Amino acid sequence: MFVGIITDIQNQKKNKNRVSIFVDGEFFCGLDLLSCQKHRLKIDQEVDTQKLTLAVFDSECNSAFEKSLGLINSRMRSENEIAIYLKDKAYSSDIIDATIEKLKSYNYIDDSEFCRLYIESHRKSWGVKKIEYMLKMQKIDLEILAEAMQSLDTQAAEAHRLLVKFKGSKPFDKYKAYAHLAQKGFNSDCIKAAIRTLEEEIDSE
Repeated sequence: MFVGIITDIQNQKKNKNRVSIFVDGEFFCGLDLLSCQKHRLKIDQEVDTQKLTLAVFDSECNSAFEKSLGLINSRMRSENEIAIYLKDKAYSSDIIDATIEKLKSYNYIDDSEFCRLYIESHRKSWGVKKIEYMLKMQKIDLEILAEAMQSLDTQAAEAHRLLVKFKGSKPFDKYKAYAHLAQKGFNSDCIKAAIRTLEEEIDSE
């Protein structure tokens, strides 16, 4: 195992919260101040590769966590969104996994809550099939997804509202109406029920 002496610790010019670690006169790595302090690194200290590797891991985790908070600040994110974002930032899978677990421990991400908010946001404009498809694209755990989708047992009111809006002042064409709702992801039974209801309303006028 490599052993060397920390010969210098320099504050980085572009980021005052980070330092550069020099071992045996050569640059070895960059760290955030928190990780440097946590691992009690100091000049003239003898260190091995394992100690410095752990310090770098902690520093990268801190960096990934801070970047994730910036992303979450705009809106709630799924675990998958965080993973993709951090992968694009070139973080390793170990760093990504550790960051996601830390975010979950602080309740900053929660796929169950993400599903609930997503469904509430889209249930008035999309049908169950489209909402479920979009959530599957987020790689939501299937048990979490199944439980969340129970809130969409019926979309009768949403389908009816969209049909009324689609018809407007035009003569009612049930085939076009069916295609319109199908495109939005409503299932066949829901569409047929909405069409029957609207036809009954039209006949009673």
